[in-house]
Amino acid sequence: MADCVETTIIGVTCGDRGQGIEDLLQQIITVISAVVVTLAVIGIIVAAVRWTTAGGNTEKAASAKKMMINIVIGLVAYACLALLASWLGIEGVTQT
Repeated sequence: MADCVETTIIGVTCGDRGQGIEDLLQQIITVISAVVVTLAVIGIIVAAVRWTTAGGNTEKAASAKKMMINIVIGLVAYACLALLASWLGIEGVTQT
């Protein structure tokens, strides 16, 4: 490959051809984990801004609170899936 570009998200270099499906799963899990955490942080920031700017409107405050609770529930569910994947021996979930 003449035009090989190193990618830091999945860690593939020109000479690295991987070890098969396990490496592919690790890379996919790593990317999905990064996306989930990024979206959760953005969602929590948006919910916090909505909650703060709700003023005296209880409906807006309740909606923002529900949004934040749903994000936390989603993160807990993803953490449980990550623990299950780690328990099953799929590496990459708990690696940094």
